[in-house]
Amino acid sequence: MPQLGEIKRGSEIEKANSHYYVWHACADCGAERWVNKYTPTKRCKRCAQKTLEFRKRLSEHFKGRSNLKIRREKNYRWLHTGIKYHSSGYKQVRLQPNDFYYLMADPKEWVMEHRLIMAKHLRRCLQLWEIVHHKNGNKTDNRLENLELFSRNGHIQSHNKGYQDGFTKGYNDGRNKHIKELLARIESLENQV
Repeated sequence: MPQLGEIKRGSEIEKANSHYYVWHACADCGAERWVNKYTPTKRCKRCAQKTLEFRKRLSEHFKGRSNLKIRREKNYRWLHTGIKYHSSGYKQVRLQPNDFYYLMADPKEWVMEHRLIMAKHLRRCLQLWEIVHHKNGNKTDNRLENLELFSRNGHIQSHNKGYQDGFTKGYNDGRNKHIKELLARIESLENQV
């Protein structure tokens, strides 16, 4: 019995071609089988058929519902809690029209969570030119102590200063490391003589 992850050519395992195959276990039932190394399937045929039947039943269930609601429920970024993640990595929150901060929302009623947290802290809606900056660079860390308010120009200057400081530190570290390597090489050559 082959081990999981073992790779063999098709000719070695009585396949008609000479492709490479890997011994793989089904993600659902755990049944082991040989699958093509370059296009491995996660499920065996039986489990894949069950999944196909489930999808058919699911599509029949959604048949009479509005297309927008179906797209929303199938979208991996949309949660039933009214929270989703923007493609840029920022967390978004859906606001209701009767919310005080609704003016900050986009036409589809979504607002970036870090902007909403800063607005609630300041007790006013933020202007479009005001930018909320994450101090530690983590877009999902929306704690108030990690956020600071900038104008667009101040935000750019802050980022440039960080890049410049990082570049200078990296340059100096690299130069110092190179000098140490050269000194060590010179010392080893002196010892050989």
